Amino acid sequence: MKKLFVFFAGLMLAVLMALPANAAFTAPWDHFDQIGGPDCPSQIDGHIAGNSDEGDFDVQGNVQDGGSGAPHNWDFWIYHNGVNVRSGSQSGSFNVNLPASNWAGSDTFKWVVKNNSRTMTCTAQITFG
Repeated sequence: MKKLFVFFAGLMLAVLMALPANAAFTAPWDHFDQIGGPDCPSQIDGHIAGNSDEGDFDVQGNVQDGGSGAPHNWDFWIYHNGVNVRSGSQSGSFNVNLPASNWAGSDTFKWVVKNNSRTMTCTAQITFG
């Protein structure tokens, strides 16, 4: 009986270790918004999503690059209540993760991505509380 228990415990451990680090433990997003806008082509897909956990936030901005001229070079910004809290540049498809503290009142996160020539601008926004 003890050998059988050890076998199944080892098997369960092997299965859990084979999963990606966040696959088994990431909750579904509390808040989600698809990127868009008048200057955001339909071939560009992406989102901003976030969870709140014990008063803090885990926010993710995502871009799935596609269409004519891909991969594009992107500049991105994440704003928390209008304050730029993360910015940078990427090429092609990418994710940006942002752990953030809960500020007084409601918390709004805005995701803005623009191609280098500024002919494409895509935005999304989520609000907590």
